[in-house]
Amino acid sequence: MFVRANPRVPLLWADAYTLQLGDAPSSPQCRITDAEAEVVESIRRGLDTDTLMDLAAQAGVSESRARRLLAFLRPGLIAGDALSTTGSCPELSDASYAYHADTLRRRRSGHVVEVRGNREHIGIVRWLAEHTGVRVPDPGTPPTQQRLGILISGASPHPHRYADWMFSRIPHVAVLLGAHGVEVTPVLRPGASPCLRCRELWQAHEHPSWPMVAAQLSARAPSPVERTVLATALSLAVSTLLSVADGAPEAHPHQRHRVHPYGVAALPNTRFHPDCGCQTFDRWSPSALSVTAPT
Repeated sequence: MFVRANPRVPLLWADAYTLQLGDAPSSPQCRITDAEAEVVESIRRGLDTDTLMDLAAQAGVSESRARRLLAFLRPGLIAGDALSTTGSCPELSDASYAYHADTLRRRRSGHVVEVRGNREHIGIVRWLAEHTGVRVPDPGTPPTQQRLGILISGASPHPHRYADWMFSRIPHVAVLLGAHGVEVTPVLRPGASPCLRCRELWQAHEHPSWPMVAAQLSARAPSPVERTVLATALSLAVSTLLSVADGAPEAHPHQRHRVHPYGVAALPNTRFHPDCGCQTFDRWSPSALSVTAPT
């Protein structure tokens, strides 16, 4: 049987000799040698499983160890062309209005939502905001101070993608595309609520290998997700952002959510991290935006 890497499940390095399967801090890890790394790279590119043992023997890897590597990687593999990353996703439908439909159908004026993502992301947000009177400008349009923001990124967004929103105190929501679903943050109010860097620092605190994994994730394209899952996540993000802009109180102001093909799950609340300093803007500087593991 021919197998290859599933583009929705990234294979990353937690350190020089440790592989991580997936983009979550708690994703499974496996220590490997240089010889085993060659076998893993062959599996990543795609090969027939009958050929695997011959390649492993040539690299000096035992058959039992090769089978264990294959077992570790199996959740991140697909058979042949079982997955197509383009053209196979369902079209958008009114189901994307499932979250706060009244918010997405109420017209208002004066709101500008800056979307940082690709053209597909901007198109979906415009489709969702079509009946709201909200303006979604093209990328590169000179920003206005009175605006809201939506950031669409991989599981670990680079700080420079949202730093100016923090300095300008622009309320924003992050939609983070990962191998295990799409995380939607609450409305992030600079200085008043935990920021994305707080999230990164807590993950580094709980998982010391996270900074190395995060550096790889921030430099690569986000994991592909089904279009309906993406639309549902963006629907949740837009409705949450507009509800707050309309003056409605947030029932759970620090609540995160993860959108799956089979539903939406609540995640633990975000907390301020003591090493971030986002509550006191006079301590912020470009050098303060780097993410490092706590010592």
